[in-house]
Amino acid sequence: MRNLPDEVHGGLRLLAEARQVSVESLVRVVLAEAVRRENDEAGPPAPADIRETVNAEQKLDVPQRGLTERLMFWKASPKPGTLLDPSAESQRLRENAALGQSPTVGQSPIIQDKKPDHGWLGIF
Repeated sequence: MRNLPDEVHGGLRLLAEARQVSVESLVRVVLAEAVRRENDEAGPPAPADIRETVNAEQKLDVPQRGLTERLMFWKASPKPGTLLDPSAESQRLRENAALGQSPTVGQSPIIQDKKPDHGWLGIF
C-alpha cells in the first residue's frame, strides 16, 4: 500500500473511514471480492462424469470401413477426431472471458489439412 499513488491511498482512506474499517481490512475485502468474481466468471465446474461422456462420444466418431473401401483405400485412414488450434482456441476463450460470455460461445478453431492426399502415385 506504500507504493500506491496518493490519490488512490487517499480514496481508500476516505472509503475506509466511511465504512468505519481500517484501510487494510477494506483492501482485503475488495481483493476477496475480486477473486470471488473471477472464480464465478470461470463458469460452472465440469460434471463429475465428464471423462466418461467424452470417451463415449469419441467412440461414436470412429469410422467403419467395409471390404470394398479397404480394397480401394488401402492407406491408413486419418485418426478420428478434430484437431483444435491451441493458440486460437486460447485466444477465443480469453475473449469470451473478457466479454463475460460462456466458454461455449463461438466456434472452436480447427487445424485444416493443408495438402490433399492424391493416393497411389498421385493418380488415384
